[in-house]
Amino acid sequence: MLVINQSALAISVKAMIMEGFGLGWLPLELCKAELADGRMTIVGGSEHVHPLEIRLYRDKENTKPTLNRLWGDMQALSQNQPQDSSA
Repeated sequence: MLVINQSALAISVKAMIMEGFGLGWLPLELCKAELADGRMTIVGGSEHVHPLEIRLYRDKENTKPTLNRLWGDMQALSQNQPQDSSA
């Protein structure tokens, strides 16, 4: 998975969980290592796991090469992801 940015809030929540201050909802990608080595665990059943839809927007008139390259990369990644047919 290509990670461009992670929320400072999610990183702070993770740090508080790791310090023993409770629990929280985090992106799976942010805590994969801790889940794999047993420092964190998923609490509850599948009813507590929720998919997240991310939408990207851009100014069509912005033609900067780096933005065009990033946009193309994101389009390619989205075409490789399974689509949710329930929507």
